[in-house]
Amino acid sequence: WRNRVRAVTRAQRNGSVSTEIGASELLVLVYAITRAWVVATPEARAAGRAGKSGQRKVVYEAVRRLVEP
Repeated sequence: WRNRVRAVTRAQRNGSVSTEIGASELLVLVYAITRAWVVATPEARAAGRAGKSGQRKVVYEAVRRLVEP
């Protein structure tokens, strides 16, 4: 965990990740977004884009928007 927080902090310092949210809080949010598909009901997954590749695209886009400076 600490190594990941340090990596995000470095990325924030060099301007490639937003500084609006602290590094550890940002990691918690990223993990929550990625886990959302695991705990989602089959109906919720079916309402989204088809298949795992579609889920990955949605997760990628959500995280990109969250961390973009």
